[in-house]
Amino acid sequence: MTFLTKDQIKETKDYKEAIVKVWGGQIRVRSMSVQDRIDFEARQVEDKKDMPMMISMIIGCCVDEEGSKFFSLEDNSWLLEKSTETLLKLFEACVKLNTLTQDNIESQAKNS
Repeated sequence: MTFLTKDQIKETKDYKEAIVKVWGGQIRVRSMSVQDRIDFEARQVEDKKDMPMMISMIIGCCVDEEGSKFFSLEDNSWLLEKSTETLLKLFEACVKLNTLTQDNIESQAKNS
């Protein structure tokens, strides 16, 4: 086995992805980068009243076909009006891809 270079690491696509069928179509869910995770955790402290953890995670993990963010923070208000069942499908995929445990989720919920 050879040692990696920084350039090789930079070029590696190490995200995990899943396709979730919702709303008569499909949405790509991706594992979060470190920066995405920092932003997610900050929203749990800063926006805890206005943005539930489930919505915050969905916003942080859903991407379009090119890998760009699918939802933005401004989508929070109308996402809150969508079906719990549908959003739970997306949330569960986010949790699985980001290897969050029940303890992580409960800890985040306590902080929110």
